[in-house]
Amino acid sequence: NLAPARLAADVDEARRIHRGESGRLDVWMVSSAAAEVGRRTRALIAVRPDVRVTVTEGHTADVLAAVRRGAADVGVVRDPDPDPRLRYRTVIEERFVALVPDDGAPDGPVDVRELAQRPLVLYPRAAGATAYEANLRPFRDAGVVPRIAHEVSHWTTIAHLVAAGLGVTVAPLSAAGTLPPGVRRRELRDVTARSAIVTVSADAESPLAAAFAAA
Repeated sequence: NLAPARLAADVDEARRIHRGESGRLDVWMVSSAAAEVGRRTRALIAVRPDVRVTVTEGHTADVLAAVRRGAADVGVVRDPDPDPRLRYRTVIEERFVALVPDDGAPDGPVDVRELAQRPLVLYPRAAGATAYEANLRPFRDAGVVPRIAHEVSHWTTIAHLVAAGLGVTVAPLSAAGTLPPGVRRRELRDVTARSAIVTVSADAESPLAAAFAAA
């Protein structure tokens, strides 16, 4: 009779899932957190090989909404809007850098006041209000207001518009890793603002979500 053996196997699998040793983990992320998500996913699977991880990309606002409605077990976002229903863990804080057209200007740090005199390329506020304001903080701290000329959805698109000479941008360091030809990365002079990559989960998070956040 195979029924008792099958039942025992099902009970064992249920216990493994409850302990976070097996099952599926749905991770939602912003594109600039891809390297961090990749590192954490590899670390998790190395110690829990029976776990299946699926990754979905979206804006910070999209990721937070997915966590709230249960579509995502854990999110990895940048500078998220506060929500008392969610659990946040800051995993990285990084500096901002400037992305400018490769127009032959000298290398070296650039002043944000100089950048504010040129058109700015950025993502829309709807992608995440707190993240949007964090990206503008270097300008606010310097007492200048940039002119946002173009709003597009992804850092890759922003970089290509900068390469085309349509403007400049200020980006978190990890969003400025792989750049298209025609773009230069320059440090910002006297800027202390930082951007945080944060893991987000429901307040009553699953063992798998907790393991991913701690990886």
